[in-house]
Amino acid sequence: MRVTFAFAAAALFIAAAATCAAAADELDRFEQQFAKHQAALSRRWGNGTNRALAATLSAMEVRDQRIRQQALRTQTRPGNKPGAMLRDMRAADARNSALLRSIVDRYGWPTIALVGLKPSRAAALILNHTQDERLRSRLLPQLFALARAGRIEQSDVALIDDKSLLHRHQSQYFGSQFKMVNGRPVLYPVSDPAGLEKRRAQFYLPPESAYLQLIRSMYAAPVH
Repeated sequence: MRVTFAFAAAALFIAAAATCAAAADELDRFEQQFAKHQAALSRRWGNGTNRALAATLSAMEVRDQRIRQQALRTQTRPGNKPGAMLRDMRAADARNSALLRSIVDRYGWPTIALVGLKPSRAAALILNHTQDERLRSRLLPQLFALARAGRIEQSDVALIDDKSLLHRHQSQYFGSQFKMVNGRPVLYPVSDPAGLEKRRAQFYLPPESAYLQLIRSMYAAPVH
């Protein structure tokens, strides 16, 4: 019985290791393909014509990431006050959202042709993190049209759409969002699971299995 159990345990370990290796290879292949996709977008649309606006968006991204990095650094420190950090993050997001709203009202959505690839993606990051769901919902139809025309990064729109759906208490569509439950990352429900991989491929997201493995490696816990 012990021998049988030992062989079974070894087989499970080997199978798990093979699955992890396959997912890692899958993610590596995707990253190479995504880099080519990004380079093609930049070649097609150039580096942008509005350098001042590009600089503004880049500064907004720095502000967005700085407050989140501070939160990660301080969340385990003794005497940490998560409520204060959350208020600071929301205040920073509100400032960025207000500025993004004024930018869109003046210039339209910052496309790659207007500001370049990285600043255009910075705008998408700000919209993804906004607490202003009315702004996000208002812009999503335009973003989907721009994404399908290849004028902005498609994967960013998928993340924004999932965030918007969850905010409205609906199932996500691209399988990008998860929550932490008792220290474990748990994916939110996905609508039409049978078509998930096709949708992810169309919007330049990695295969779900590779994405889940990435989350596991980030949080050192299985995804449920």
